Amino acid sequence: MTNKSSYKAQHRGEATSYDAYFAGMDTTMWQKLAFVGAHFLLDPGSRIADMGCGSGSGTYQLALLHPQIRVIGVDINPESVRIAAERYRLPNLEFRVGDAGEPLFASDPLDGILSSSTLHHVYTFNGYSLDAVRRALVSHLECLREGGVFVLRDFVSPAREGYVLLDLPHGESRGDTPAELCDADLLLRFARTARPLDTRAGTGFFVEEIDPPEPDTRRFRLPHKWAAEFVLRKDYRADWDVELLEEYTYFTAAEFAEELARAGARLLSAKPYWNPWIVANRFIGHFKLRDEQGRQLPWPATNFVAMAQHVRSGGGVRLIERRAADKAPSFLRLAAMRDTSAAGTRIFDLVQRPEPVCDLLPWRIVEGRLRLAARHGYPRPITCAVPRGPSMIDGAQWGGYLIEPITAMVARDAPVETVAEIVLDRAGIARERIARIDPGLSYYPSPGGIDEIVNALFVEVAGPVPAHPLPAAISGLDTTGDVREFDAQHLLRAAHVGVLPEARIEINLYALMDRLGIPPDTYIGEPIELPADHAGPVTRADLDALLAAPPVTPFKPARDLTGYLRLVRSVFAEQGERDRLAHALAETELEFVLPRNTSINTVVALPLVSDRGELLVGIETRLLPAPQQAEANARLLTAPAWRLDRSATSLDAARDFVAAKFGVASEAVTPLGAPYFPSAGITPERAHPFAVRFTGDPATLPYDFVSLSALHARLRNLRDGHLLVALLRMVHAFNLTTTSR
Repeated sequence: MTNKSSYKAQHRGEATSYDAYFAGMDTTMWQKLAFVGAHFLLDPGSRIADMGCGSGSGTYQLALLHPQIRVIGVDINPESVRIAAERYRLPNLEFRVGDAGEPLFASDPLDGILSSSTLHHVYTFNGYSLDAVRRALVSHLECLREGGVFVLRDFVSPAREGYVLLDLPHGESRGDTPAELCDADLLLRFARTARPLDTRAGTGFFVEEIDPPEPDTRRFRLPHKWAAEFVLRKDYRADWDVELLEEYTYFTAAEFAEELARAGARLLSAKPYWNPWIVANRFIGHFKLRDEQGRQLPWPATNFVAMAQHVRSGGGVRLIERRAADKAPSFLRLAAMRDTSAAGTRIFDLVQRPEPVCDLLPWRIVEGRLRLAARHGYPRPITCAVPRGPSMIDGAQWGGYLIEPITAMVARDAPVETVAEIVLDRAGIARERIARIDPGLSYYPSPGGIDEIVNALFVEVAGPVPAHPLPAAISGLDTTGDVREFDAQHLLRAAHVGVLPEARIEINLYALMDRLGIPPDTYIGEPIELPADHAGPVTRADLDALLAAPPVTPFKPARDLTGYLRLVRSVFAEQGERDRLAHALAETELEFVLPRNTSINTVVALPLVSDRGELLVGIETRLLPAPQQAEANARLLTAPAWRLDRSATSLDAARDFVAAKFGVASEAVTPLGAPYFPSAGITPERAHPFAVRFTGDPATLPYDFVSLSALHARLRNLRDGHLLVALLRMVHAFNLTTTSR
């Protein structure tokens, strides 16, 4: 329960004060809510509560994003609720006064709860109590039905131990108020006055000023957590005294995951987030953060978003790699292929599995909206494998329970009856309800190392696909997931924020929408700045000629592996929680492949140039053994891609790596949506796609530059999974409407 007398200290006076506060806070609210709202994949008629809704602007945006869902804004401050109810009115929106720390909806459980920048208030105004946050988490989950989704957006603490060096400009203070102090002097005041509601330990934290590295800089040594606290609040000076009460960070990312599990929630995803506007306008050029050896550290995350699911009592909440298996790998196989072409001397290690993969995508149109049936909550423990070197360079964590296509081991040209039997078995769709079956895309998920082509089949169905559990034996774990329908547009938004981390649905969903003439909703990834027109002539490659190049088969089996890849067989366990203690529910042995000496992180980068107002992207033609094995032609059009070295441990490092490859500034490299797992059933490899705004001479790059629209029009001829993901997201980002053929 929140200490209401302490909360009054945050009261901001008359309505004009609230207007000023909320106006500043709501500047980027639409972007924030589009990002957060994409985590909710709920059916029409569902109910969501926005706990601690404040101004109501975010609640309003959430209701706009989900017009068929009932959205309830809850805030402890009656004045905030009154203002929100007067200002924002929609048929599916309401506001209530209530304490977010109490189980307000326990008697009438919800389908979803959003807690956006609320729990650090619960923490602060209960005397900086972690137990108060834990009680609030339990209360939130008590308000959710079984299977309901809890989305938490708040701040995240760096590691509690460890000191850092914070370099600030050597500015001049103009007075003694927060608005008049330079950043360095404001830090010193903050170090004396932080945590004013702490009546036990007292205010403040340790900081010492030490010799600066440069004449115009002041350097401070302080705990990492408090360096993050300062840089996240240093620009909120108009309300400094109120902001001073709050301690933004209270749990690390690992602690969030642990506390959610102990409260009985299954973690689906958790990731830090860096608001591009804040980084560009308040971080870059305003401070530098280094470790004690002087190495630059990543920017503090501006937010943290965790998505969890309320599961049945005793149900599985997490997947872990428990130990190495006693048996050697026997399901997956490594093979070596030597390039015998005139210019080739390289040997490739390839991982192979016994059967081909076919993705089945049942779909139908309902009131103009495309709906797709897919597996939901299917356990993929390999995505939770113990890190060997840097794992998720963007700081993301996964519960391992994914949304993915209905999968079968079936040939692309299998008879309709065979496919229909599989669809009936896996999706519960009767044969007479299958209107038609059409081929989707065929592609290689990660052609540099995985000898696998994935085929897709679009299955048009009549009538709804009822939600139903998958067979109990299919996963070998306590959880098998279920089959359910999703709104296609919601799935695309989920892919761009990382809720749909396996790329197979996304690729074929774009292709299906293209075929049906359904444009995607607004792109919600980071905006991509268009390059200026190149000053000189640009040599364009002939895409038809590239695609029509004669087949080549230069690869021959090699005797010895290079050792680049290694097979692993491990015991994975699914754990539940009982009385705040983890207990094993089931175990299974799985095989997967890892690079021996490099990172599991791959960067994919499409260089973008403008020629007479038309967008061109750079692609390359590579000779690879995987397409030769499947199609008797090693030639493949690909996106430029590289496996990162283990020394790259952050997203900033990945961006800098890409910038160096193209000779551009890091600011010219923009993420193309969220990272993804190319093949979550074989490897924990994670791909990070980027767009590169290239303003130099394209002739200096070893790529063929082709019209983005032309590539989109020939979608079915492209086979590189990385190229497809990056290309389709870029087409979406620039709102191109060319229909592929």
